[in-house]
Parts: sequence; C-alpha cells; structure tokens
Amino acid sequence: MKSQLNCAICGEAFSLIIRRRVCKQCNRACCINCIDKNYVHPGNLSERSTSSEPSDTCTDCILAEATNYSISVQEELDVTEEINRELKRELKRQMASMEKFRSFLLEFCQSFSPESSLFTHENDDMDNRQNEGSGKIDPSEPIASLIDMSCSSLQNLYTRLRIMRSELDTAQSDRANLQRALWETRQQLDAVSHERDAIQASVHRINETLLRLEAEQQQVADLKRDYDALRVRCLKMEQQQNHSLARHYPTSLTVRSESQEGRPHNMALFSLCCPRIGF
Repeated sequence: MKSQLNCAICGEAFSLIIRRRVCKQCNRACCINCIDKNYVHPGNLSERSTSSEPSDTCTDCILAEATNYSISVQEELDVTEEINRELKRELKRQMASMEKFRSFLLEFCQSFSPESSLFTHENDDMDNRQNEGSGKIDPSEPIASLIDMSCSSLQNLYTRLRIMRSELDTAQSDRANLQRALWETRQQLDAVSHERDAIQASVHRINETLLRLEAEQQQVADLKRDYDALRVRCLKMEQQQNHSLARHYPTSLTVRSESQEGRPHNMALFSLCCPRIGF
C-alpha cells in the first residue's frame, strides 16, 4: 500500500502538489520531483530534434542508464585505442619494410646504372676483389656457400644483362634499317603512283582518239554505202536510157555516140541525187 501512496524513490506521500507519476522504464510510482519528463535515452539522441512524446523516467533509471552508457562508451574507447595502437605498430612495420625496399631499389638502380661497373671493363678486377674477399671467409662456415652461390648468380645475371643489351642494340639497328627501307619503299610507291596517273591520262587520251576514229570510220562507211547505192542507181538509169535510145536509133554507133553525149547529163543527175558527192 505504501508503494502506491508514496514515492518509490524518496518515500514522500502523493498529494495535489506532489502528484503521482509512473516511470516508463521500471513502471514504478514516483513523485513529480523524482521523474524527468524530458529525458531522452542516450541511444536515441537524435529524437531530441523530432516531435516525439516526452519520456517519463525516474532518477534511478536515469542514473543506471547513464552508468551503463558510460561503461559502454569507455569500453568502446578502450577498444578503439587498442585498435589504434595495433594500427600504429602495423604502420611502423610497413614503413620499415618500405624503407628497406626503397634502399634495396636504390642499390639495385645504382648497381645497374650505365655508370656502374656492370658496363665497364673493370669486371675482371671486381671478380678478383670478390674472390679475395671471399677468401677471407672460412669455407667451413655456412655463409661461405651462400656467398659463392650469390656471386655465381650475380655473374650469371651480369652475363644475361650483357646479352640483353647486345640484343637491344641489334634490335635498335634493325629498327633503323627497317625505317630506312620503309622510307625508300614509300618513295618508290610515290613514283609508281605518278607513273600510274600518267599512264591513266595517256589511256584516256587514246580512248578518246579511238572513239573519234570509230566515229570517222562510221561516217566513211555511211558515205561508201551511199556511194554504192547511188552508183547502182545511176547504172540502172543509164541502162534504161540506153534502152530508150536503142528504140529510137537502130544503129549501135549512133547509140554509142548518143550515150557518150548523154553521159555528162547522167553525171549531173547523179550529183543531184547525192549532194555530198560532186563531179
């Protein structure tokens, strides 16, 4: 009965001034002094900017939630700090590895640069120095075999690099020769192209001449055909005239003389029938 008439936190009796409220977290009856109507759960901080209903929460629940939230935040901070420490250590290891790789690249570039002893005539002296240096090491030590293997591998690498450089020089000379041959071929193609254009122009002129010749031959053939037709016609007319004269003049001599006298007249008729031919 006391839990209903008195505040569950401070124990003060409910009245008109001290009204009864119910906590939404623990469902206990509390007075208005022990209830926060504007409390927002730490996990829902974004609800402050919205028009949500107020949350009635007692001070005990607020303290418990704040403690739990602080503990969770502290745990998250500890985990984040541990992750950051691990990342920093890993970054240091990576930076050290990168620095080693950078120094290796610098040494490698210096070893194989054109100014190095790789492309000079001092390789024999270097081999002698390496042999002298390797002679100072005790052959019984394990590192001696490793040094010998490294020296032999390095010599093989030097040999391969010399071969590759000679092949590169040969390829560059072949490329220059090929470019020269291509330039000469291009010049020859240009000359052939000019000759082809000249031949095509000559062929065009020859074709035009042949067309004109064919046209003239056709005209000559037409004239010859007209000439033959007119000649046949004139012969027929002459024969008809001879027959008509033979009926009027019985003697052949008279007919011959008359035909000879009438031949200019026949030629005149022939020229009238064919205006293109004049006699």
